Amino acid sequence: TATSTCPAASPKGCSTANDVSTEFCCASDSVCCPSVNGGSCCVGGKVCCYGECKPATECTPTEDIFVQPETLRDHYSVPKNMRAMANYFNQSVVAFTDEYSQGALDYFNAALNEVSVDVTREGPSGCLPNCDQVESDLDMQYMSSMGSGIGLWFWYNAQGYTLEWAQDVLTTPSTPIVFSISYISGEYQLGADYIYRSNAEFVKMGTLGMSVMACSGDTGA
Repeated sequence: TATSTCPAASPKGCSTANDVSTEFCCASDSVCCPSVNGGSCCVGGKVCCYGECKPATECTPTEDIFVQPETLRDHYSVPKNMRAMANYFNQSVVAFTDEYSQGALDYFNAALNEVSVDVTREGPSGCLPNCDQVESDLDMQYMSSMGSGIGLWFWYNAQGYTLEWAQDVLTTPSTPIVFSISYISGEYQLGADYIYRSNAEFVKMGTLGMSVMACSGDTGA
Protein backbone atom coordinates (compact mmCIF):
# COMPACT_ATOMS: atom_id res chain seq x y z
CA THR A 1 0.00 0.00 0.00
CA ALA A 2 1.41 3.33 -1.03
CA THR A 3 1.38 6.48 1.06
CA SER A 4 -2.16 7.62 0.45
CA THR A 5 -3.26 10.93 -1.04
CA CYS A 6 -6.74 9.55 -1.65
CA PRO A 7 -10.07 11.20 -0.79
CA ALA A 8 -12.02 10.20 2.31
CA ALA A 9 -14.54 8.22 0.27
CA SER A 10 -11.77 5.99 -1.11
CA PRO A 11 -9.00 6.23 1.49
CA LYS A 12 -6.94 3.20 0.55
CA GLY A 13 -3.99 4.15 -1.67
CA CYS A 14 -2.72 1.32 -3.87
CA SER A 15 0.46 0.94 -5.92
CA THR A 16 0.44 -0.32 -9.48
CA ALA A 17 2.36 -3.51 -10.22
CA ASN A 18 5.06 -1.76 -12.22
CA ASP A 19 5.27 0.99 -9.57
CA VAL A 20 5.62 3.74 -12.16
CA SER A 21 2.02 4.87 -12.53
CA THR A 22 0.34 7.08 -9.96
CA GLU A 23 -1.48 5.31 -7.14
CA PHE A 24 -5.11 4.40 -7.53
CA CYS A 25 -7.64 4.69 -4.74
CA CYS A 26 -10.02 2.09 -3.31
CA ALA A 27 -12.69 2.01 -0.64
CA SER A 28 -11.61 0.79 2.78
CA ASP A 29 -13.65 -2.43 2.47
CA SER A 30 -12.20 -3.36 -0.93
CA VAL A 31 -9.01 -5.12 -2.00
CA CYS A 32 -6.28 -3.41 -3.99
CA CYS A 33 -5.67 -5.29 -7.22
CA PRO A 34 -2.53 -4.03 -8.99
CA SER A 35 -1.69 -5.07 -12.54
CA VAL A 36 1.02 -4.17 -15.02
CA ASN A 37 -1.45 -1.82 -16.73
CA GLY A 38 -2.71 -0.07 -13.62
CA GLY A 39 -5.09 -1.51 -11.08
CA SER A 40 -8.64 -2.00 -9.87
CA CYS A 41 -10.55 -2.42 -6.62
CA CYS A 42 -12.04 -5.81 -5.77
CA VAL A 43 -15.36 -5.70 -3.94
CA GLY A 44 -18.05 -8.20 -2.98
CA GLY A 45 -15.63 -10.65 -1.42
CA LYS A 46 -13.58 -11.08 -4.58
CA VAL A 47 -9.79 -11.44 -4.43
CA CYS A 48 -7.08 -10.06 -6.64
CA CYS A 49 -5.99 -12.85 -9.00
CA TYR A 50 -3.09 -11.99 -11.33
CA GLY A 51 -4.35 -8.44 -11.71
CA GLU A 52 -8.03 -9.36 -12.03
CA CYS A 53 -10.85 -9.44 -9.48
CA LYS A 54 -12.21 -12.98 -9.18
CA PRO A 55 -13.95 -15.21 -6.64
CA ALA A 56 -11.34 -16.96 -4.50
CA THR A 57 -12.49 -20.36 -5.82
CA GLU A 58 -11.55 -19.33 -9.35
CA CYS A 59 -8.03 -18.17 -8.48
CA THR A 60 -5.45 -20.96 -8.72
CA PRO A 61 -1.70 -20.65 -8.09
CA THR A 62 0.26 -19.40 -11.05
CA GLU A 63 1.97 -22.16 -13.03
CA ASP A 64 4.68 -20.16 -14.78
CA ILE A 65 6.69 -19.56 -11.58
CA PHE A 66 8.52 -22.82 -10.96
CA VAL A 67 9.86 -22.02 -7.49
CA GLN A 68 7.02 -20.61 -5.42
CA PRO A 69 6.83 -20.02 -1.67
CA GLU A 70 4.93 -23.28 -1.37
CA THR A 71 7.84 -25.06 -3.11
CA LEU A 72 10.25 -23.76 -0.49
CA ARG A 73 7.92 -24.54 2.41
CA ASP A 74 7.67 -28.12 1.21
CA HIS A 75 11.45 -28.42 0.69
CA TYR A 76 12.32 -27.03 4.14
CA SER A 77 9.38 -28.66 5.97
CA VAL A 78 7.77 -25.37 6.91
CA PRO A 79 4.11 -25.98 7.82
CA LYS A 80 1.82 -24.68 5.10
CA ASN A 81 -0.32 -22.47 7.31
CA MET A 82 2.40 -21.19 9.65
CA ARG A 83 1.89 -17.45 10.11
CA ALA A 84 3.09 -14.97 12.71
CA MET A 85 0.12 -14.04 14.87
CA ALA A 86 1.92 -11.40 16.94
CA ASN A 87 4.60 -8.99 15.80
CA TYR A 88 7.29 -9.58 18.42
CA PHE A 89 10.16 -8.86 16.02
CA ASN A 90 10.84 -7.75 12.44
CA GLN A 91 12.90 -8.94 9.48
CA SER A 92 14.70 -6.85 6.88
CA VAL A 93 16.14 -6.97 3.39
CA VAL A 94 19.33 -4.94 3.04
CA ALA A 95 20.20 -3.10 -0.18
CA PHE A 96 23.15 -1.01 -1.30
CA THR A 97 22.76 -0.46 -5.03
CA ASP A 98 19.21 -1.43 -5.99
CA GLU A 99 15.55 -0.84 -5.11
CA TYR A 100 12.34 -2.79 -4.68
CA SER A 101 8.87 -2.16 -6.08
CA GLN A 102 5.99 -2.00 -3.61
CA GLY A 103 3.62 -2.59 -6.50
CA ALA A 104 5.47 -5.77 -7.47
CA LEU A 105 5.31 -6.98 -3.86
CA ASP A 106 1.56 -6.31 -3.75
CA TYR A 107 1.10 -8.16 -7.04
CA PHE A 108 3.19 -11.13 -5.83
CA ASN A 109 1.19 -11.44 -2.61
CA ALA A 110 -2.11 -11.20 -4.44
CA ALA A 111 -1.16 -13.68 -7.17
CA LEU A 112 0.15 -16.31 -4.74
CA ASN A 113 -2.31 -15.61 -1.93
CA GLU A 114 0.41 -14.59 0.52
CA VAL A 115 -0.08 -12.46 3.61
CA SER A 116 0.61 -8.75 3.11
CA VAL A 117 2.33 -6.68 5.80
CA ASP A 118 3.28 -3.04 5.94
CA VAL A 119 6.85 -2.27 4.86
CA THR A 120 9.04 0.00 6.98
CA ARG A 121 11.72 1.79 5.00
CA GLU A 122 15.04 2.81 6.53
CA GLY A 123 17.40 5.05 4.64
CA PRO A 124 17.12 7.63 1.85
CA SER A 125 14.63 7.59 -1.00
CA GLY A 126 16.74 5.28 -3.14
CA CYS A 127 18.70 5.02 -6.36
CA LEU A 128 16.00 4.96 -9.05
CA PRO A 129 16.07 5.52 -11.98
CA ASN A 130 19.81 4.75 -11.98
CA CYS A 131 19.51 1.19 -10.67
CA ASP A 132 17.36 -1.90 -11.05
CA GLN A 133 14.76 -3.57 -8.83
CA VAL A 134 15.41 -7.23 -9.63
CA GLU A 135 17.42 -8.54 -6.68
CA SER A 136 15.61 -6.62 -3.97
CA ASP A 137 12.22 -7.52 -5.47
CA LEU A 138 13.10 -11.20 -5.17
CA ASP A 139 14.36 -10.77 -1.62
CA MET A 140 11.37 -8.77 -0.42
CA GLN A 141 8.83 -11.13 -1.96
CA TYR A 142 10.32 -14.36 -0.64
CA MET A 143 11.37 -13.07 2.78
CA SER A 144 7.83 -11.82 3.36
CA SER A 145 6.31 -15.12 2.25
CA MET A 146 8.68 -17.46 4.11
CA GLY A 147 8.48 -15.32 7.25
CA SER A 148 4.77 -14.91 6.74
CA GLY A 149 3.06 -12.21 8.78
CA ILE A 150 6.32 -10.90 10.27
CA GLY A 151 6.96 -7.17 10.04
CA LEU A 152 9.08 -6.38 6.97
CA TRP A 153 11.71 -3.67 6.55
CA PHE A 154 13.65 -2.47 3.52
CA TRP A 155 16.99 -1.06 4.67
CA TYR A 156 18.62 0.99 1.93
CA ASN A 157 22.19 1.98 2.78
CA ALA A 158 23.37 4.58 0.27
CA GLN A 159 26.72 5.32 1.89
CA GLY A 160 29.36 2.63 2.24
CA TYR A 161 28.95 -1.11 2.47
CA THR A 162 28.65 -3.72 5.25
CA LEU A 163 30.65 -1.80 7.87
CA GLU A 164 28.69 1.42 7.53
CA TRP A 165 25.40 -0.49 7.39
CA ALA A 166 26.19 -2.51 10.54
CA GLN A 167 27.17 0.66 12.39
CA ASP A 168 23.89 2.23 11.29
CA VAL A 169 21.91 -0.75 12.61
CA LEU A 170 23.67 -0.63 15.97
CA THR A 171 22.82 3.04 16.44
CA THR A 172 19.17 2.70 15.33
CA PRO A 173 16.60 1.93 18.05
CA SER A 174 14.06 -0.88 17.63
CA THR A 175 15.62 -2.48 14.57
CA PRO A 176 14.73 -5.88 13.03
CA ILE A 177 16.61 -8.88 14.38
CA VAL A 178 16.84 -10.85 11.11
CA PHE A 179 18.64 -9.40 8.07
CA SER A 180 19.20 -10.71 4.55
CA ILE A 181 22.03 -9.40 2.36
CA SER A 182 22.33 -10.53 -1.28
CA TYR A 183 25.56 -8.85 -2.32
CA ILE A 184 29.15 -9.78 -3.10
CA SER A 185 32.46 -7.95 -2.89
CA GLY A 186 35.92 -9.51 -3.08
CA GLU A 187 38.10 -9.37 0.01
CA TYR A 188 40.88 -7.82 -2.06
CA GLN A 189 38.52 -4.96 -2.88
CA LEU A 190 37.57 -4.26 0.71
CA GLY A 191 40.91 -4.73 2.41
CA ALA A 192 41.82 -6.57 5.61
CA ASP A 193 41.09 -3.63 7.93
CA TYR A 194 37.59 -3.09 6.52
CA ILE A 195 36.77 -6.80 6.80
CA TYR A 196 38.06 -6.95 10.40
CA ARG A 197 36.01 -3.93 11.41
CA SER A 198 32.89 -5.30 9.66
CA ASN A 199 33.26 -8.63 11.46
CA ALA A 200 33.58 -6.82 14.78
CA GLU A 201 30.28 -5.06 14.15
CA PHE A 202 28.64 -8.36 13.17
CA VAL A 203 29.81 -9.86 16.48
CA LYS A 204 28.14 -6.99 18.31
CA MET A 205 24.93 -7.63 16.37
CA GLY A 206 25.11 -11.31 17.26
CA THR A 207 25.44 -10.58 20.97
CA LEU A 208 22.22 -8.56 20.68
CA GLY A 209 20.40 -11.57 19.25
CA MET A 210 20.45 -10.46 15.62
CA SER A 211 20.94 -12.82 12.66
CA VAL A 212 22.62 -11.69 9.44
CA MET A 213 22.32 -13.99 6.43
CA ALA A 214 24.41 -13.27 3.35
CA CYS A 215 24.14 -14.94 -0.04
CA SER A 216 25.47 -13.85 -3.41
CA GLY A 217 23.95 -16.54 -5.58
CA ASP A 218 26.17 -18.28 -8.13
CA THR A 219 29.29 -16.49 -6.86
CA GLY A 220 29.16 -17.94 -3.35
CA ALA A 221 28.68 -16.08 -0.10
